[in-house]
Amino acid sequence: TMSLAESFMIFSEYERRFYEALDNFERYSEIAAELGAEYIILHGGKPNGLLSDPEYCERYMMLNGRTQKNGVTVLQENVVNYRAGEIEFLRSMRDILQEDAKFCIDIKQSIRSGYDPFRIIDEFSDNIMHYHISDHSLASDCMLPLNGKFDFNRFFETLKQSGYNGACIIEVYKNAYHEFGEIFKSYRNLT
Repeated sequence: TMSLAESFMIFSEYERRFYEALDNFERYSEIAAELGAEYIILHGGKPNGLLSDPEYCERYMMLNGRTQKNGVTVLQENVVNYRAGEIEFLRSMRDILQEDAKFCIDIKQSIRSGYDPFRIIDEFSDNIMHYHISDHSLASDCMLPLNGKFDFNRFFETLKQSGYNGACIIEVYKNAYHEFGEIFKSYRNLT
């Protein structure tokens, strides 16, 4: 959607832009619903945002109010260099919103933020609705699954034990593969 502009459009003190963003998100959710998508992923605000955590959460809930009219939920992703890249902010969001805090957890973003993905899975499993998965090694923090050192057996067992039954999407950048066939091979090897 508008991930590069979310801090500017949604999480600033300029209210008119925020209300324009609400209209945009409602339209995005109409399109997402037509395509069969259940979620819109939100990078969110930058760490130096002017809004307090409760104000941030209020805006998140307003976005969700607009998108859920179309059966689509906004998920906060744990993106490095954004507020939600910090576990403390995710805790604050969960404490304020309780079960209404909905997260997409990205393995590579956890690694980039400097924390073990299993730590966030264990702590926030009740609020996690979706996963972006990838692998990593000392050489790269963004690799196709099963090309690095991430323990996918433990990962899927952890999800199973927590009762998670949602999707896990392979999300890597173009430097993680040379041909599309490598992505399909990684997927087949995971299943």
